[in-house]
Amino acid sequence: MRICVGITGSIAAYRSVDFVKELTRKGHEVSVVLTDSASELVSSRVLSTFTRRPVLSSDAFGADHSGTDHIETARWAEVFVIYGATANFLARYAHGICDDFLNLQLIATAAPVLVAPAMNPTMWLHPSVQENLEKLRSRGVHFIDPIPGRVACGEVGVGHIAEISEIVDAVSSLASEADLFLKGRKILISAGPMRTSIDPVRFIQNQSSGLMGLEIARAARNAGAEVTVLLGPVEVAVQEQFEPFAVTSYTTPEDYGDKLLNLFEKCDAFLSVAAVLDFEVIPNPTKIERRTLETQSEMRLPMRAVPDFVARMASLRKPHQKVIAFAAETGSVEEIIQRARQKMEKKKVHAIVANPVWPNLGPGALDNQLWVIRPGKDTVPMGPALKFTLAHPLLKLLFSENA
Repeated sequence: MRICVGITGSIAAYRSVDFVKELTRKGHEVSVVLTDSASELVSSRVLSTFTRRPVLSSDAFGADHSGTDHIETARWAEVFVIYGATANFLARYAHGICDDFLNLQLIATAAPVLVAPAMNPTMWLHPSVQENLEKLRSRGVHFIDPIPGRVACGEVGVGHIAEISEIVDAVSSLASEADLFLKGRKILISAGPMRTSIDPVRFIQNQSSGLMGLEIARAARNAGAEVTVLLGPVEVAVQEQFEPFAVTSYTTPEDYGDKLLNLFEKCDAFLSVAAVLDFEVIPNPTKIERRTLETQSEMRLPMRAVPDFVARMASLRKPHQKVIAFAAETGSVEEIIQRARQKMEKKKVHAIVANPVWPNLGPGALDNQLWVIRPGKDTVPMGPALKFTLAHPLLKLLFSENA
């Protein structure tokens, strides 16, 4: 979900970094707008480190904004959150005063808006503040009210910003209401590398971090799907970035095939994002000793083909099931698209998503570039962009009504 976080000049702004970190951990794409007063309390450099996007300034026509399109963020965001809203902000928002970038976006957006105020308890109870709250509520603005506590000035009362977990839950609720396009669907996603043993102590593994598949799984869950992940031997550091899914683990082609067949029967759609081996080694039953190479210049490993699991699932699918393949390819854009289209036709899948194996793109990288290829339709390019940025729009494209 694309979320714009507006941070205003409450002292609560210093906690906004943790709030933004939590949103990104849950897989949301976050853009931050700082008002002038907020920029005195929190560093834009720290925030941009976690959002991986430039922080936008308060100047409505600032150079850090998108050209002359001064309401671009209003169109981009699917949810707006105002963190630590002050009495001044509420007054200006309620009366449509939009002489800074944040308020300009709010006046121009049709996305749901969630406001988390923070201020002195006496200010919170002031009639003008309460009137502005009611005016904004009557327009459909959502609020998560401040909680009792000791505020920065030392007074105790209702005015302390709500806990980060509560605000995040409220955001998730709004995000779900906004775009549950996969609600009720059971989605199976395979992700990660695959291994083939050389002997009892060695193996070969292809280059895949599993990140693209896990980002797609997270985006599918955020869109309301019941998600199951068939996960290869990814690094712990990668898996820890994601809240637990229903995970079935695999290592080898045989392991993958058996578990896939069982899980496929229960899904409405299967996305084969895993880096499945095309061939595997016929393993030596005992450890291959170093001295083997002392008597010969090279060692040849016997190989055998691995079944085409995607084609098999496509042949077994029921009318309500959708099978989508992924293909990592080398070469030029034209060569990548041509080979991927040939694979789509051969496997008889609903779509194939091609990505390049280029420096800093594809397997093992944070970024990816995609070409979505579907029978009878034009190829749709996506990226290059961060994998978590690509996941949601990719699913929207693949599961749109006319896909």
